[in-house]
Amino acid sequence: MPFPQVVLVTLTVLLLIAFARVSSFRRWTLQVDPRAWLALHLSRVIGLYFIYLHFRSELPYAFAIPGGIGDTAAAATAGALLLIAPRPLTTRWQRWIWLGWNAAGLADLAFVVVTAARLGIGVPGSMNALTRFPLGLLPTFLVPLLIMSHVILFVRLASAAAAPNRAYVDGASQTPEATAGAATEEERRRNNRRAHCATLRRRAAQDKNPLGTIASVSPKKTFAR
Repeated sequence: MPFPQVVLVTLTVLLLIAFARVSSFRRWTLQVDPRAWLALHLSRVIGLYFIYLHFRSELPYAFAIPGGIGDTAAAATAGALLLIAPRPLTTRWQRWIWLGWNAAGLADLAFVVVTAARLGIGVPGSMNALTRFPLGLLPTFLVPLLIMSHVILFVRLASAAAAPNRAYVDGASQTPEATAGAATEEERRRNNRRAHCATLRRRAAQDKNPLGTIASVSPKKTFAR
């Protein structure tokens, strides 16, 4: 396997192991707004550069054209999803669209990686562009992160489908229990404010009419004597 693909596979496996085995890392990745993971795929517009390099005879057709079109389409549809379906965790139809996009995007990414490895082995030197800047960042940084983001999105969307009553607040999900607890705390604060306002009104009424207060009390004291 060519060196760029060795690096890519190694980094991807390490990320997936960290996601599966390191609880703090997994917890952090699942707390990130899913729209942020989706926005990362806007970088796949680099597929246009694949096509450009093909016409300069620096990348083979089998990789540059299908991969370039697929990546550019993934970037364009990711941008469209951010605009028309920004709440996949709480809206069913949006969740299904995101799942479809995620599956198609991962399939395209797998095609690009496998094709690059196949051509790198079968036609030595044909994928040398992937070892130079800026494409050298693909196997060493961007593609492992993109694959990881696909896995995270699958987990988030599956969790949302399994728990349809989850609330969505600022891109982060909360359980019904946490939402109920927040509502109870807010109600307690509201009641405290009402009681405080009622006390202030009584004091203000007493300050305005102190004689009336004394008169209302005096007969009771006289009767007691």
